[in-house]
Amino acid sequence: MKKSKIFYFVSLIFFCLGLCFAYLNERKLFGYGEQIREILEKNENFVKLRMAKKKALLEQNLEKQNREVKELTNQSQALRKKIAEIPVQMPQQKEKERQLNSELDLRKQDLAKMREVKSLLLSQKDFLALNQDLKKKEQMLQGEVDLLMQKKKKIEKEIEAISSLIKSQNRKISSSGLETEIYSISDEWGFVTLAAGQDKGVVNGSFLSVFRNGLPIARLKVISVQGEMSTAELAGEKEVKFQVGDKVKADSNG
Repeated sequence: MKKSKIFYFVSLIFFCLGLCFAYLNERKLFGYGEQIREILEKNENFVKLRMAKKKALLEQNLEKQNREVKELTNQSQALRKKIAEIPVQMPQQKEKERQLNSELDLRKQDLAKMREVKSLLLSQKDFLALNQDLKKKEQMLQGEVDLLMQKKKKIEKEIEAISSLIKSQNRKISSSGLETEIYSISDEWGFVTLAAGQDKGVVNGSFLSVFRNGLPIARLKVISVQGEMSTAELAGEKEVKFQVGDKVKADSNG
């Protein structure tokens, strides 16, 4: 009887210890679960933040590229519009020149009338008073005439430049005052690069003369023209060894 009581008491102790141990394990595992859940939430928030940053960066790059494409398109349209306006500007410039000539004739007539009035004055006193006024008006008119003459010369130069450009494009002749030199040589492809382009009046398809020590050595045919550079190939069957720095001028024979 005494042994059974002891066994019962020992079993009760072990049972209580088992309950305590199970309770402690449950609390410990619950704590690990909370930590794992927090770590997963942090990782998820970090991934979302990185994805949002990448998306914003991609949208900025796309918007920048769209703006660049739009700007290039606008520049191309503006350049085409300027090229299309060259033939239209000719009659407008001529009309401006006609108007300036008409205004210049009127100013000259006014100046002649002023001088006639000046010569017809009989009173010395009135003549002295009016003479100063007429001189001032004459100076003003002369200044206006000089200004109109300057505008006229400027318009004549613009008309001449436009006419020369149109004729050169039609006849495939570069500007008569063209003087440049060979910038580089490509023996493999059989062409040379010139240090001049559209900026100095080089016309695609025109012929140019090459000089060395003041003497002509060959002729070139322009095959491509850019803004400040152009390329040309040897015209004719004569073999010529070009050198960088050889002088190149427009060929008047076309």
